[in-house]
Amino acid sequence: VGSGHAGFGSRGSVMLDVVKSATTSRSAEESRPVTFCDILRMHAAQQPHKQAFVFLGADGVVTDETSYFALARRARAIANELIVNALGGKQVLLVFPPGLDFVAALFGCFYAGAVAVPVSFLPGKHVVERMSSILRDAEPAAIITLERLRKEPQLCAASSATASTPSSPTTGT
Repeated sequence: VGSGHAGFGSRGSVMLDVVKSATTSRSAEESRPVTFCDILRMHAAQQPHKQAFVFLGADGVVTDETSYFALARRARAIANELIVNALGGKQVLLVFPPGLDFVAALFGCFYAGAVAVPVSFLPGKHVVERMSSILRDAEPAAIITLERLRKEPQLCAASSATASTPSSPTTGT
C-alpha cells in the first residue's frame, strides 16, 4: 500500500508492487503465466491455430490476422535478430503503421528483453520533426520497421537529422 505519492493513499487507493505480485510463489496447480511472453507461449502451445489477433481496416473488414503459433514464431525471429545484434536491454524504436507487424515486433522486444519504444508511422505534416524529436529523446540503439518504410523519405530525413543513426533491423514487407 502506498503513501507519499500524489493521488495514492489519500482516497483509499491501493498501490501494489507488481513485481512482488507477479513473482509471489504459488503452488503448481495455481501457477499462471505472469508475462505477455508466458501468455503467448502458453497459447501457442495449447491452441496454436487459434486466432490471436486481427486487424480491421477503416471499413471494419478484417485485413490481416494471425494465430498464436504464427505470432510466436515471428516474435522469436525478431527477438533472435535483436539478441544477435546485442540489443537486449536497449531501447529499440518500433516504427510501424497500424497493423499486426507492430504486434510481432513488440513481442519480439519482449522476448529479447529489449525496451520497445513504439511510434506509429503515419506520413503527413510534421512527421520529420516528430520523428526527429523522438529519436533525440529516446536515443534508440536500433529501429525496427518494415522493409518498405526503410526508404520512406520522411523516416530517412528524421534519422539523418539526429546525431547518430541507429541500426535498422526490418520485419519484412
